[in-house]
Amino acid sequence: MTAVLLDATNTTQTFQLGNYKIEAKFWVPPAWMHATNALPERIAGLFISTGPDDYIVMGRNLAVNFYSTNETESVGIGTDDEAFMKKASGFRAAG
Repeated sequence: MTAVLLDATNTTQTFQLGNYKIEAKFWVPPAWMHATNALPERIAGLFISTGPDDYIVMGRNLAVNFYSTNETESVGIGTDDEAFMKKASGFRAAG
């Protein structure tokens, strides 16, 4: 497990987690999206390896690239599950 904190001066972090080199970047929406919200000053991401090829990544305004540590192998995303949580009064998550 590892975390990143990115801002205007530190826009990219690269690290190894499991069998992959991971690159996390501060994501800026492209002009065609007509984003009207101001970008945050800082963003954070949390990366959890739950198995040899299984990761949970949490964050916002974060672009993530995975690279194999073995240069003869290519990397692809098998499943991409996205979840959005909104702050709600009285919300409680139990596990």
